[in-house]
Amino acid sequence: MNEIKDGNYCYKCMKENVPESSSHQLKAGTVLHGKYFVGNPIGEGGFGITYIGKDTVLGKRVAIKEFFPSGSANRNNDVSNNVEPNSSSKEAFFEKGKQNFLVEARSLAHYDNEPGIVDVIDFFEENNTVYIIMEYLDGINLNEFLNKNGVFSAETLFGLMLPIMKSLEKIHADGVVHRDITPDNIMYLYDGTLKLMDFGSARFITNESSDVSVILKEGYAPEEQYHKNGKQGPWTDVYGMCATMYKCITGEIPEGGLDRIREDKLKKPSELGINISQPLEKVLMYGMAVFHENRCQNMTELMDMTKRALNSEQITINKKDTVSDEINKTKMADEVYRTQAADEIYNNRSQDRYVSEEPIHQSHNGVMYEKSSNQKPKKKNTGLIIGIIVVVIAIVGAAVAFGVLGNNSNNKSTDDDNPSTVVETTEEQTTVEETTEPQTEETTQEPETIVLVQVPDVEGMKLDDAIDEIERRNLKYNIKLEESDRIDLDYVISQSPVGGREVEEGETVTIYISKTSLQPETEEPTTVSLIDNGSTMLYCRASDFATLRESPSRSSKSIIKILTGETVDKLGESGDFYYVRFGNDTGYVLKDFFSRDPNAPLNYDDGNPD
Repeated sequence: MNEIKDGNYCYKCMKENVPESSSHQLKAGTVLHGKYFVGNPIGEGGFGITYIGKDTVLGKRVAIKEFFPSGSANRNNDVSNNVEPNSSSKEAFFEKGKQNFLVEARSLAHYDNEPGIVDVIDFFEENNTVYIIMEYLDGINLNEFLNKNGVFSAETLFGLMLPIMKSLEKIHADGVVHRDITPDNIMYLYDGTLKLMDFGSARFITNESSDVSVILKEGYAPEEQYHKNGKQGPWTDVYGMCATMYKCITGEIPEGGLDRIREDKLKKPSELGINISQPLEKVLMYGMAVFHENRCQNMTELMDMTKRALNSEQITINKKDTVSDEINKTKMADEVYRTQAADEIYNNRSQDRYVSEEPIHQSHNGVMYEKSSNQKPKKKNTGLIIGIIVVVIAIVGAAVAFGVLGNNSNNKSTDDDNPSTVVETTEEQTTVEETTEPQTEETTQEPETIVLVQVPDVEGMKLDDAIDEIERRNLKYNIKLEESDRIDLDYVISQSPVGGREVEEGETVTIYISKTSLQPETEEPTTVSLIDNGSTMLYCRASDFATLRESPSRSSKSIIKILTGETVDKLGESGDFYYVRFGNDTGYVLKDFFSRDPNAPLNYDDGNPD
């Protein structure tokens, strides 16, 4: 947000001035509330879009968060800045979300100068949506940090997380649960501290209606978050916090909470070869117990155990990491119901993942490409299904006869013993629990479960590698072939949606593949070829040299050094790297060290660890 007086690049960050925005985003240069100048989008999640901005009155940078629920709203910025629900069925959800967004802003405004969370400066309604003006956090989120620098040591990370735990302790005391603690929503500031942001999923768990959809991110949400009537509270954020720490010290996203109900295959960090003390690992796994009754219950408990573990004290946990035999005996019917509910959601997700339109085959060099992937035939076995239903009904019927079904005394006693715990109950739900009447289809129906995943950036990748990355995120793919004079045969030219965007699990990513074999290099000097193709020529602006690498990773094997002022031919992009040709070599270089402007400032950062 510094003024560009000469050329097309910011002299502070070396980024190009105002690239084109997507049609659903605000255009750069828009002014909100008469004083907030909107810059480029810097993040987009399940509930909104965040832009860098400037308070033109105070003259300081801010972050502008706009309510824009993924999959439920639309905007065409060439026509209007107004945000509208994308169907009549989404109108009530959209209006409820706007009100919750305002509640979020008001609640967060009470926590000024809280070290672990972002500060709220202002909030207002405009463009048929809601905006929250927050302090601008000068840094990168933890996912970006991990991509650039690798994993944290366990001791370092647990220490950095303590201020966030302390801030969440205060927020939980007011009855607010974040519900979306992930590496994307924690910023690593350049002063070496962490701050939690994006309370778009936050809610007052004592007064939210029970008819909202479930929106979560796979790997960071516990099992109770998959159910509309799931018992959520501070322990829900404990799971998200510990799952985030698991990712930051192992580099792997943990198994999803729903998958762990069926079979818990989550490995301890030590089993993955991570150097972590036994006390810290015990705390981490306690915070990630599958069922909330066996989990660390609040941030106070998590903080206390973390501090003791960092001091090398032994940690004793009285609860088991899995449901104990005693709980199974006293809650048999409840477990049967819970497993049924989990199977229903799990199977629905699996079917949705494999159902798609009839594939359209395209032939290219003898290879048949299908328009959609992950198609598997549905199997029908009516007799087996009926048999299972009869057995389940018999078990549940026996449980009712012995007074087990509907008896929630275990949960009730837990709530009475822990008065600081905030639990979600409604008058309607209490009535259902106190009666032995069979539940109607309306009361047992599970909500729509929206699982958000991040689209991988596959531009510049070989086709097979791109497909692997897309399928690994439980997404489908659609291949289209195009001519290209800059990308070689079977490499990805571009993609839609772009990498980094969050979409619902099971959605389709369209990848545009080059069907052209680039001609061999001519005898002409490389510089002549680059000048003739000036639109793709980049100049090295590293203070010393940049490294051409085999793959888009700082730790990847280096091919050759590129000195300051030398030129490369850009072939594509992958995350923080350009895919380029340098002489007779091709490989990846960090974007931060290259510019189309030969007079762009030099970058003095250490981008060459080897």
